[in-house]
Amino acid sequence: MLDRINLGIRAHDIQAATKEELVKKIESYQLHHIQFAPKKSFPSVIQDWTDLTLDLAKEYGDFFSNRQIQLSVLGCYVNISSQKPLVREQALNLFKQHLHLASSFQAKLVGTETGSVTEGFTTKNFTEEAYIQARTSIIELVAVAEELNVTVGIEAGLNHPIYTNDLMKRLLKEVQSNHLKVIFDPANLIRPDNYSDQIKVVQTAIEQLHEHIEVVHLKDFELVNGQINIVPVGQGRMDYTAILSYLNDHSHLPVSLEATPEKNLSAAKMTLSSILESL
Repeated sequence: MLDRINLGIRAHDIQAATKEELVKKIESYQLHHIQFAPKKSFPSVIQDWTDLTLDLAKEYGDFFSNRQIQLSVLGCYVNISSQKPLVREQALNLFKQHLHLASSFQAKLVGTETGSVTEGFTTKNFTEEAYIQARTSIIELVAVAEELNVTVGIEAGLNHPIYTNDLMKRLLKEVQSNHLKVIFDPANLIRPDNYSDQIKVVQTAIEQLHEHIEVVHLKDFELVNGQINIVPVGQGRMDYTAILSYLNDHSHLPVSLEATPEKNLSAAKMTLSSILESL
């Protein structure tokens, strides 16, 4: 049943010391693409961001392409909403570096969430000021992406300045660029106050954002002491019916497992396969 969706995984959830070992495992799990954060996957190779060169990007991009492994997302999850100008500037510069490398990596897009106005969780992330800061940063990144003919992928995240499908829809309307796309993670829209209506939450988000969805993430959650805790796919309360129905009709979209280590991979695939079979 899993051949009905374009399934991949976040590369650093696979234990591999080299790109060769990584691809061998990806192939053995019958996955087709990766979300690739080079420094997270291979910290011994990329010890500093200056190690991330065009030559290295081309080497890795060609290697994955030759083995028919797509880079659905070049991961650069940085804090683009910090109130501290230096922190924000460093984050934007790093993301721009990844935009410049995206074509050499042969990556579909460069992705991030929107971070936090302070370090860690704060309710200030839910303010208009936080949204405007995130939007300002995204406009700056999209301008670079347009020049390079690459794509910025933004993922809504719980506790981030962009944390609902309504805010994502607003962002897309206000930025107005084909070089801005959505990384859609249904679990990121689930909160303690809406998890019991999660199918409606996910369906509404799909209706609002479907034209802009470029990549889908799948993970799971548990509710612990009134808080959302992320767990491997199939180990929590996530109802995948709505998103898998959508993916069943949009089989070209890359869908990537997240927060699902190798030890949980077989069980996760069985869970998804069972749901797909019932559709």
